[in-house]
Amino acid sequence: MEAVDFSLLMDQLHSLNQLGLDKSAQLLADMLVFNCSIKNRFLLASYGDSLYNDEQYNRALHYYRQALTAEAGSQSDSDIKNVSEGRIQWSIYKCYLKLRQYDDAIHALLSVPVKQRTIQIELALAKLYQNFKKDNNNAVMYYRMVLMKCPFALEAVTALLSLGVSLAQLVAIFRQHSPSLSSYNWLSVWLKAQENISLYQYADALRDFETLNKSGFTLSPENNSQIGWIMSKLLKKSQAIELFKKACVQDPYVINYMDTFGRLLSSKSSNPTNSKLADQLLAVSSLHPQPLVVKIWSLLRTQKRSNATHVQILIQKINNIMSSLEAGKSEKSYLLGTISLSRQKYEEAIVSYQEAIRIDPSFFEAYESLLRCYLICRGYRAAFSTMSSAVKSIKIPSQQLYLEAIVLASKPGTEAKAIKCLENAVKLDKTFDRATIALCHSLTQSTQTVPKAIEMLKDILKVHQSAPLYYELAKCYELLKHFVEALENYEISVRMDPDFNDAVSSLLSLQEKMSSGDTLMEFEREGERGGGDENEPAEAKENLSDILFGQVGEGTPAASRDLGGDVSAFPVLDFGEEEEEEGEGDY
Repeated sequence: MEAVDFSLLMDQLHSLNQLGLDKSAQLLADMLVFNCSIKNRFLLASYGDSLYNDEQYNRALHYYRQALTAEAGSQSDSDIKNVSEGRIQWSIYKCYLKLRQYDDAIHALLSVPVKQRTIQIELALAKLYQNFKKDNNNAVMYYRMVLMKCPFALEAVTALLSLGVSLAQLVAIFRQHSPSLSSYNWLSVWLKAQENISLYQYADALRDFETLNKSGFTLSPENNSQIGWIMSKLLKKSQAIELFKKACVQDPYVINYMDTFGRLLSSKSSNPTNSKLADQLLAVSSLHPQPLVVKIWSLLRTQKRSNATHVQILIQKINNIMSSLEAGKSEKSYLLGTISLSRQKYEEAIVSYQEAIRIDPSFFEAYESLLRCYLICRGYRAAFSTMSSAVKSIKIPSQQLYLEAIVLASKPGTEAKAIKCLENAVKLDKTFDRATIALCHSLTQSTQTVPKAIEMLKDILKVHQSAPLYYELAKCYELLKHFVEALENYEISVRMDPDFNDAVSSLLSLQEKMSSGDTLMEFEREGERGGGDENEPAEAKENLSDILFGQVGEGTPAASRDLGGDVSAFPVLDFGEEEEEEGEGDY
């Protein structure tokens, strides 16, 4: 072979990599590697880089390993060509991470001499130990190293808080390595909010963000998304949706917590906002789980059988996404549990809900759904054990009482205790629509107690208004044949939430009934007569357990059906049964 100026060609190879022309770099490096008389570390590492960028991870590993034993660049070489061992081990780590070989990824990073370990390597080790090895001690050690070198590594701060390190300890590290912290009052408040989130003290975290906002600090899209997520943890669905919308107006491409937004939107059947949000997020990234989760929620809510295959493909795609963060994984697990629950595959649903709770021990909706699965297929004891764990993990008393009511309502002889739990939950939080509606349903099993339900709802509506509550009040009036009052409250409910399908259909039905030929006066006279024996059930009678978790029609829980569109805990996934074709699985 004629003499070749390899130095010039390697300069060209470097330029190709810098320009992102990976395929060209790959072709050139391939020929140079097998025509260079000596193994050259820069050449082999560059070849590995081009293969990595082409997603040929095992092949890239092969050449990175060769680079480790190859001749390093001489002192006369530029820094670009003098490739360090640490740089190659970092590349090897990235390949193992893509291949999900986490032990090998850790070994690659630990092979880098301590003095050569960058902050990037230490942060990667911390994430691997936290998320894949579940070794919190080593995770804390490496996060601390990162923070001591870079006090504003806020990712390390939030991770340390989630691992139980106190804010006081972190502030001490800040002050030691960045004395100017005291001049950033807004940062201190933000850190306090993150600590409260890590302790599941969501109401306190919300107050911290309110303090931040009142101080003149403009809340960013990420801030508003996180506050929306906090609102969802407090079961303030409407406020959460508005905050998520605000974040999207500020930045249409924000991703964090958008999976929660998608779940909340999915409670409104065929909500066009959900589909638009999904497409918008997928345009930003298909390598994060959040956009895919939102897309699946939007597909499930259209209730078309043809979407089943698409959903399966997206689920597989989510499972193949590589991320060293837990962000989005609890929502993904909850979604998978919901799909299994809708198909009455309770044991599969239990596994998914348990995973969602493992990642986020304060996930109320996951506990709620898990209890339902246990009560259906494992019985009271399993449900009671789960409820006890939930009470320890969920720091919001009204939510604790509601979950307790679910379990008590399932056991004969303890329904009165369940009702008492619901009453106490409503007293503690008049904005807790779930508890209010369940309690209202327990009172509307007989026309004799419907007036009590009306008084309770009117009392709550003085301090808290929501479309579901006006809808429930309208239903109570309709049970008593007070159609004018029913009509007024249906109209208020629809005005408050035009996408509230149950309220819209009930309003249209009542309007048709009132204009069908019978006069309003005749309806009112019927109402005055009471419509029959006041001791008869106002409608088909359900016990409290049926109200909270009963099956209605195609597996739709009664509580979900009657939550006035707020069915984020139990979406209606009516795909039906498809005929199984040979060689294909069912969905």
